[in-house]
Amino acid sequence: LESYAKENGYTTFFDWQNAEELRIRDEGNKVKIKNAIEIIYNGGGNLLVATSLKKEEIDKMNRHLQVQFLKHSYSLSLACAVHELNENESYAEARKAVKDELNDVKLRMSEVVLGEALLITRIDSITGVTLSDVKKYNEMYLGNVIKKEVFSDNKKLSVEQFLKRVKCSESDKIGSCKLDDIIDKKRKGGKDSNGKSMIAVVHIDGNDMGAMINNYSGMLSENGDFDEEIKNSRWISKVIDDVFNKKIERLFKDKYSDVARLVINSGDDITFICLAEKAIAITKEIMINIEKEFLAPKGNTNPDLEQNRFSSCAGICFVHAHFPFYKAYEIAEEVCSNAKVKAKLNRTEIKLTDKIIYSRPASYIDFEICGAGVIKSIDESREDNKHLFIRPYLVNDHFSDEIYHIGSLINTINFFKNTPDIRSNVKEIRNTYEKNPVYSTLLFERLKSRQTFGNKFVYEPFDENGVARYYDATSLIDLYEEAK
Repeated sequence: LESYAKENGYTTFFDWQNAEELRIRDEGNKVKIKNAIEIIYNGGGNLLVATSLKKEEIDKMNRHLQVQFLKHSYSLSLACAVHELNENESYAEARKAVKDELNDVKLRMSEVVLGEALLITRIDSITGVTLSDVKKYNEMYLGNVIKKEVFSDNKKLSVEQFLKRVKCSESDKIGSCKLDDIIDKKRKGGKDSNGKSMIAVVHIDGNDMGAMINNYSGMLSENGDFDEEIKNSRWISKVIDDVFNKKIERLFKDKYSDVARLVINSGDDITFICLAEKAIAITKEIMINIEKEFLAPKGNTNPDLEQNRFSSCAGICFVHAHFPFYKAYEIAEEVCSNAKVKAKLNRTEIKLTDKIIYSRPASYIDFEICGAGVIKSIDESREDNKHLFIRPYLVNDHFSDEIYHIGSLINTINFFKNTPDIRSNVKEIRNTYEKNPVYSTLLFERLKSRQTFGNKFVYEPFDENGVARYYDATSLIDLYEEAK
């Protein structure tokens, strides 16, 4: 967008985090600067722009951006909506209107389908799409700027493979992370793999961020003052960036660099891969940091207002190191969505002002352990075994021994790991859970009669809702270590 604006001579304001007002308009929402583009918010695949361009110029710009998406990503698409601002319209009203229009645009859009291969073409054995003359593609579309090494070992590649190689060749980060060496050893079963071949793909997503921005936009401007609402919107957006992006990047750089790699960190979306045994501890620490790091709004002197607003949900997919990343990412997203369903049922009311009460979902974490074979959808695979899964687990800074809290799960795992000579019993608990509830009941009666785990252990295989009390803990006993 920035390069396009410069090429067409438009006035641009892209340093949106350093501005408290909308600079292309004056009072009454009238245009102050013609042919101008100003970014209001940018993050997590969302771009909100104010512009004084005419509709035909906006349409031309959107077409240009869509073409760039197709050239450089091949499978991504761009949805654009335009709302003309009325003279007396508040920012919150305008933002809602353009969001509603965007949702309508998405419903009308055709799905982007990659070019299907014909029988007379050479086909990529991995993706099933047509192999292309990438040298010609490089000359025609990318201005012949790609080094020959990108495609020197193959005369033909699919466009998708070609673009991935281009991106890898441009990145200084590729191969620079110690985790790459560790994962490679896990794939090969090397000495340093400690017999553990699993890694984790983790997806974390903020809860109700759009609703939060809307609430804060009007928080200090009860009369709908447009500039005040813009200021509040940009302030909360900057806080989101500080908490979800800058702070998380520091954590990965200073604490997790040897065991984890940050893959996506934009807006309120965080995705990383890590050693399987570190996934629960790292994810929990990140989510607690997200909940802690929120400041009161500028000018707030009311001690009754809550200081903590953010919450998030996470999905963890445990897989073997050779498992396809794209599939692990899909599963991580799916279990994260499952956690969000539970989060919406457990809300906390937070008082922003005397008139604005925000209902915030709680933070939850869910996980899935994927072995070999065909992976069903999470809903489908869990439907047949509802009695096995306590997950998702509540995550907050206040420890609770309630079995639905992540702290309780971690304590149970540590108890099983640190109690001597019970390894075979832990494995037997997991196996009987997977057979039949009757087997579990008989096993726990035997364990109780022998006081296998001591007299403080709860010898009840199921909770009051009929859900397996220890299945998750026994499944994770080899997949959990504290984060150092």
